Amino acid sequence: MTPRRAFVWMAAFVVVVLAVNVGIGRAHIGWDLTAEGSASLSSETRRVLRDVSRRIEITAFFPREAPGRVEAATLLSRYRRANRRITFRVLDPQLAPGEAQRLGVSEIGSAAVQDVADPKRIETAQYTIEIDITSALARLVRGVDATVCFAAGHGEREPEASEGTGYSRAAALLTSNGYRTRTVNLLAGRGIGRCDAVIFAAPTTRPATSVVRTIRSYLAGGGKLFALADPDANTNLTPLTEPWGIRFERGVILEGDSASHLPTDVTTPIVSRYAGGSAPVRGLGPTFFPGAMGVDTRDTGNPGLTVTGIAFTSPLGYLDRADVTEFDPKVDREGPIAIGAAADDSEVKRPGTARASIRRTRILAFGDVDFASNAYISDAANARLWVQGIDWLTQPEDLVTAVPSFPKIRELNLTAARSRYLLLVTAGLLPGLFLIAGGFVWALRRGR
Repeated sequence: MTPRRAFVWMAAFVVVVLAVNVGIGRAHIGWDLTAEGSASLSSETRRVLRDVSRRIEITAFFPREAPGRVEAATLLSRYRRANRRITFRVLDPQLAPGEAQRLGVSEIGSAAVQDVADPKRIETAQYTIEIDITSALARLVRGVDATVCFAAGHGEREPEASEGTGYSRAAALLTSNGYRTRTVNLLAGRGIGRCDAVIFAAPTTRPATSVVRTIRSYLAGGGKLFALADPDANTNLTPLTEPWGIRFERGVILEGDSASHLPTDVTTPIVSRYAGGSAPVRGLGPTFFPGAMGVDTRDTGNPGLTVTGIAFTSPLGYLDRADVTEFDPKVDREGPIAIGAAADDSEVKRPGTARASIRRTRILAFGDVDFASNAYISDAANARLWVQGIDWLTQPEDLVTAVPSFPKIRELNLTAARSRYLLLVTAGLLPGLFLIAGGFVWALRRGR
């Protein structure tokens, strides 16, 4: 090959490489080579994005040097590439306080999802992560409009109370996620009314028989209930949930695994064991429950009912019924103990007719009320559990929260044999290939 022809071939190769590079850049093509697809949007998110037919702007708020700012921008760029109708920006709340106030965002790391054509339509994502951004997009695009009611009249936790045991932060969190909240006094006997979900948060006095009938009737008609019990409350919520296979077990959960409870406090289990396929806890990080009782489930024989435990202690945890600090096999129940359970009861009304519909009852039950109180809701993933649980109760099936693919941690165990092999490849094989290539080129030139 003559030098001129070699130059022509080299120039043509460079032109082709540049053209391919420009084409890929303009087409925004990328490849996710991670084993779990953790650098890509989940299938649930892509499904929601297919329904976005109008311009949406996502605004995230991070200080310039805040950790997570780059990761947030990278995530939002994936939304932009998946649907060109979505634009985004990352603002410093100190430099743009007016925008943060206009969009209703008060926490660093939160984001606002706004309809550009109708600027008054705004949904808030508590964190700039896929699970929250996609939920906000789904609510905005598909117009989910739900009212969550806090039951009152029996000493329940109050959504207006700002002390540590109150639920004002929990109520504010629901409001920031697009829900309306109100209080329903069941003791007054006026019924439940138009509530998409009812929260019954650890009443201190026993609900009257008429109240139990009211809640059961509401549930039988397709209602949704978030029942929160507590060992310190001398009441039993089982009459509300028993027809749907959920019972509350008296006693206090003690966690025997030192890595699964708060330091020096065995009565505050840290939960990281969930029912993986259950939407209320899907993709959830560790949560903790300051003083909890057990939740048990049973089969009622109803073919349309699915009931299961969803959050569990370690196998070393147990339900203490004898009020002692040592496990008594005659009285106590060994773990793992379910702290939370979910029931989903579906029935087709008027099947085979043009007016057929589905009546769906959902119950979420936890043996602790303090995890969502003002004192603890901001800790660990407690806030996520709270909002995700309400989402599951109130949202249609096509708005199930999206779950990102998390990368797994893979340890590289360098044994002595592997270390020798690595040394051979890096210090022997690779330099040897360069020497062989150099010798081959030298031999070709000398032959000319």
